[in-house]
Amino acid sequence: MLSLKKSVLALIICTGLFSFAAAQQSGLSNEAGRGQEQQTRLRQQFERLDKDQDGVLTFREFASGRYVKERVAKWGNVPEGIDIQRDIVYVPAGGKSQRLDILRSGVGAEDLRPAIVYIHGGSFRGGDKRGGWPRLFPLVEAGYIGVSLNYRLSREATFPAQIEDCKAAIRYLRRHAEDLGIDPERIGVWGVSAGGYLASLLGTSGDVAELNQGGWSETSSRVQAVCNWYGPADFFRLLAKVRTNDPNSPERQLFGGDLETRKDLVDRASPLRYVSADDPPFLIVHGEADRIIPHEQGTFLFSALQQAGVEVEFVSVPGAGHGGEPFREQQQRVMEFFDRVLAKGEPEL
Repeated sequence: MLSLKKSVLALIICTGLFSFAAAQQSGLSNEAGRGQEQQTRLRQQFERLDKDQDGVLTFREFASGRYVKERVAKWGNVPEGIDIQRDIVYVPAGGKSQRLDILRSGVGAEDLRPAIVYIHGGSFRGGDKRGGWPRLFPLVEAGYIGVSLNYRLSREATFPAQIEDCKAAIRYLRRHAEDLGIDPERIGVWGVSAGGYLASLLGTSGDVAELNQGGWSETSSRVQAVCNWYGPADFFRLLAKVRTNDPNSPERQLFGGDLETRKDLVDRASPLRYVSADDPPFLIVHGEADRIIPHEQGTFLFSALQQAGVEVEFVSVPGAGHGGEPFREQQQRVMEFFDRVLAKGEPEL
């Protein structure tokens, strides 16, 4: 009987979480504010359990939620031949959130290799670097060095802490490139959702001084290739379209309050602000049916980059929402993009 009760309870919780995911994809909102607290709790629980941050909660992710630390090796299913160096602190005296994992294989071990830095999603308030491992495995097996990083979430610090951490991680990798086996002139970034936004901001802001905080200041934070999966580009237009009346929106938590009273800060946060002709090549992938970060957010960034003369490819995924199964087919496209941009030639910093 006890086992049955646990099973029923798990089913109820799981059903609630799936219902929340469906509501997100349907663009539903609680205009009157009723149930807002419950909705927020469900959202946070969903983000915590959605380990790969693809917008879909699998049974394995749900079942492993309580025991993720003990079962991460099984859940990650680390392929034979890949070694993972975990929890490297990338800023002097950094906190628990300012750590990264490095994934290596024996392929090309005698040479300095290009690195791909993965930035997890989670609405700026959830997610974990371990969720990036499965996406990095094919790249690592092909000879890249994979890096998956954590950064301070919005409950720890508001913007610009998140991009400052990402830039500090890039500077750390470049500063220690020889010891890590990384070619410092071939560093690419790949992010999903909130991580896609941070990857884009890394790509367009280059060495913008006001965003370069957190150590290794004499080292460049530029990257040489950017892959953005369904990340936002313009927070004002995003809020106006999908989350106008939600005081608990990820964006308001990221900026510490109402965006209208923080216009200068929000403007500084936009990748569009910093677009210039010397930005690295971009690959933008966005679902046509995305109701969480609408498809138009990808087109805003694509148009700005294209007008500036930056090499950019935009892929619309038919029928796809915010992540999920349709994006699994895009893994090969990501590999081909990084192969083309990073595997040959040595771009200047």
